[in-house]
Amino acid sequence: MRKKAVLSVIGLAVAVAMTVPASAVAKPTMFDRHEARMTCISEMGVGDPVKRATFRMLWGRKPLRKCTRFYARQVAQERRMELPMIRMECRIAARTDPEFRLEFPSVRACVRMEMMP
Repeated sequence: MRKKAVLSVIGLAVAVAMTVPASAVAKPTMFDRHEARMTCISEMGVGDPVKRATFRMLWGRKPLRKCTRFYARQVAQERRMELPMIRMECRIAARTDPEFRLEFPSVRACVRMEMMP
């Protein structure tokens, strides 16, 4: 009886742990997709048939779409990892800088402006 309870709690913990990373992934913004598209276009090589063929072999069908999605997710994850540091910097600036309120109405606005590319 006790063993079943322990196993069910462990199973529930594993199930929750597997779903949390999927929901915690940052959704790419329009800016992330644009940056990713520029990266893919430069990787594809405009006017170079050898580079273009290599790009198609690497990404398969609909290569630009796949490449853009991949890099957009990567950029979004990088931005998500930078967020706590930016938030901390804005809070420190709000406490120490007397002209902070002239530039940003709130800490939230500071974080938004610093997150923009």
